[in-house]
Amino acid sequence: MKSILLILSFFAISIYSLGIGSDCTLHKDCDSGVCSFISSQKGYCVKKCDVSANPSQCAANGKCQTQVDSSKDTTEGCTITTKGCSIDLDCKSSSTPICNQYSLTCEAKTTITTAPTTTSSSQSSTKNTNTYLTTTKGNLIKWPKNPNNQNLCQDKVTGGLNDCFHLARFCTNLVFKPMMTEKCPKTCGFCTQGNSRGNTNTNTGDNKNSNSGKSCVDRLDSCYKYSGLCKSPVYEDFMKKNCPGTCGC
Repeated sequence: MKSILLILSFFAISIYSLGIGSDCTLHKDCDSGVCSFISSQKGYCVKKCDVSANPSQCAANGKCQTQVDSSKDTTEGCTITTKGCSIDLDCKSSSTPICNQYSLTCEAKTTITTAPTTTSSSQSSTKNTNTYLTTTKGNLIKWPKNPNNQNLCQDKVTGGLNDCFHLARFCTNLVFKPMMTEKCPKTCGFCTQGNSRGNTNTNTGDNKNSNSGKSCVDRLDSCYKYSGLCKSPVYEDFMKKNCPGTCGC
C-alpha cells in the first residue's frame, strides 16, 4: 500500500508541474525548475539561463542571475518585470515572432544573410561568398559557408511543453527510446556521423561520445540557432562546452 501511495504521489507531482509562463511561487512548482520572481510572492516559470552565455539568453534589459524562492531554494533565471509571452503563438508582431522562454519576451528571428567579397591580385580576380550570422542581440559574426549544414542532426519537435527539451528524461527509457531516437536525436545524443558534423556518438543510449566519454548532448536548446559560432575564435570554447551536439563532439 505504501509503495502504491509513493507511485501515485510521483505521478501527481509530474501531472501538476507548471509549464513555461505559468504563475509560480517556488522553483519546484515549475517543470523547468526555475521560477523568476517579479515580486516576493509572485513569479513565472522560465527556462534556466546560463550566466556565462554570450550573447545573453535574457532580454535586452534582463540579466541572468540567482533567483531565491521563499523556501531558500536557489537557481539561475533571467530577471523579468512582466510576462510578454509563453510560446511563439503569443507573439503577434511579424517583426518579433519568437518567444524567448528565458525572459518571456517576444524577439526577432535569428537571420542569415549572404554578402559577396572580392579578392584581387595582379594576375587574377576571384569572388567568394561568405555567410554572416546576425543574432537577435545585434552581434555580427562572419563564418565560412558550410554546405553540410543542411545535414545537421536536428530535433523534429521544438517549442511547447511536449518538445524534446521537456521530454529528454525519456531518451533512455526502453519503451520510448525508438520514438525519441526518431523525433529527438540531438537532445538525446543519438546523432550519427551521417547526420551530424563530426559527431562519432554510437547509439548506446548513454548520451556519451564513444571516443572521449564526454557528453554529446547540447546543454542549451537554442544551440542550433547559433551553429555558426562553433568555429568563432570568440565563442568557440563556450560553444564546445554548451553545444557539443551541434558543434560536433
